[in-house]
Amino acid sequence: MRAAGIEGKKIPNEVRLIAMSDDHVLSRPWSERIGVPESFTGREAPVDQELLPGGAHWGPLLEEARRWLDALTEAAPPQGLGVEMRTTLARWASELTEHRVAEIDQPWGHRVDLAARGQALAPHFELTRREPDRLTGTVTFGRFHLGGHGAVHGGAVALFFDEVLGRFSDTGGRPAARTVSLDVSFRSITPVGRRLDVHVWFDSERGRKRTLRGEIRDGDVLCAEATGLFIALLAHQV
Repeated sequence: MRAAGIEGKKIPNEVRLIAMSDDHVLSRPWSERIGVPESFTGREAPVDQELLPGGAHWGPLLEEARRWLDALTEAAPPQGLGVEMRTTLARWASELTEHRVAEIDQPWGHRVDLAARGQALAPHFELTRREPDRLTGTVTFGRFHLGGHGAVHGGAVALFFDEVLGRFSDTGGRPAARTVSLDVSFRSITPVGRRLDVHVWFDSERGRKRTLRGEIRDGDVLCAEATGLFIALLAHQV
């Protein structure tokens, strides 16, 4: 079932005209494409993961990190296990400080070939359908994003909308944009641990300003909806 807010929605001509091909984006060096997940472009550029920051192990590492965060929030570890984990995490943190890199070189949030751009903060969005002016997919919020009483934390919902709307706003060969405002309305409980439907679409685009809208649905139930305003960065701001 398509979301009620999308059914019969007429996309303004100015949006369709500017929704150009992403081919030239995919042909650019990796470091110039770090803002847009490749899945959002409808294509994937061939890439040797070993040549990208974090290498081929970064994707599996992030999946285990997500699993660990969910497991941690679900558990009440005994003191012995807690001390062991704390000691291990402290050792890993010290070791990682020896491998610090500049922001442009970090894999976290920059791996456009991986889910959620290779970071574990925002929930994992699974794309199921992509058109030039809209996306359809699913998201499952884990216990890490729990607010209380089985409901996702409102901040996690807002984070998810900002991530998906913002990244989609940069597709079609558009220059990178920054969030100006994000208006989120919570219409019902957004449940933890359920696969939810996500719909995102361009509402309008004029000059540097882009307005996108999105919905999260649990079947026929509208959980949350958002409207985001994004403005394209100028050359000296990128």
